[in-house]
Amino acid sequence: MLTSAATATLLANNAPIWVALISLFVFRQKLEIKFWVGLLLSLVGLNILIGLDVWQTMNFNRGDILSIIAGFFYALYLLFTLESRKRVDTVSFMFFSLIFMIVVLYGATRISGDSITGFSRTTWGALLGLGLISHFFGWLSINYALGHLKGTNVSVTLLSQSVITALVAIPVLGESLSVNQIVGGLLVLSGVYHVNRRRVKS
Repeated sequence: MLTSAATATLLANNAPIWVALISLFVFRQKLEIKFWVGLLLSLVGLNILIGLDVWQTMNFNRGDILSIIAGFFYALYLLFTLESRKRVDTVSFMFFSLIFMIVVLYGATRISGDSITGFSRTTWGALLGLGLISHFFGWLSINYALGHLKGTNVSVTLLSQSVITALVAIPVLGESLSVNQIVGGLLVLSGVYHVNRRRVKS
């Protein structure tokens, strides 16, 4: 509500950059060239997909800054989950993670004075879909992946969310793909492929 959806999406998706920097300088992990090339391809593609004009209208107000901070905490979540999943199974991790989130968010709601009741059926339906489909099954998949893949690879792969959103919007919202979305989407997917491809042993 403090900035445009396009700007928030673009800036909040800087998590792979934070994941890479933290992995490189804090955990002292050596990141391969293919990761940096894939990350660059995906970020360029994301910018084209969302629209380069976003940078022209961006004035780094409070909403934009919060989006950047969100990307940083998103990166921390991925890294903390990666470490936790080395010792905890997916379902157990999700259980304790959700309990903690419920407690924290309920407290934040009470402090801010916002209400958690009195919504319309449409809003409750949207919240139910958001909680069960987007959050539960979405994060269940991500947390499972973090138990089997590198956090840096997962962070870049998650940039494909924008591509999937554009594709789902075709049948659900009746939208059509623009040239920018097609070119940007192909670059994002190329970057994801480049990061995750394995060397073929001769």
